[in-house]
Amino acid sequence: MTSRRFPSPWQVEQTPGGFKVLDANGQALVYIYARETKAEADIAKVLTFDEARRVAAHHRASATKHAILLLFAPLRDSETGNLGA
Repeated sequence: MTSRRFPSPWQVEQTPGGFKVLDANGQALVYIYARETKAEADIAKVLTFDEARRVAAHHRASATKHAILLLFAPLRDSETGNLGA
């Protein structure tokens, strides 16, 4: 498996539907979806903008391979380990 680099500093940009975390090259690493109110967030099964902002800030502050692995772990198929489970 080839090693990919996600150079710091990472930046957080607000999007109409939440936030995205970018590496120093502008590569999008994380998309965090959000809604304005708790009720809207619950219906869409996403975070509120305040919760999403805190998550994005945390990932920006911990620009490590470990953070990327933790973020994508729920998306992996438990049997094959492939993304898109």
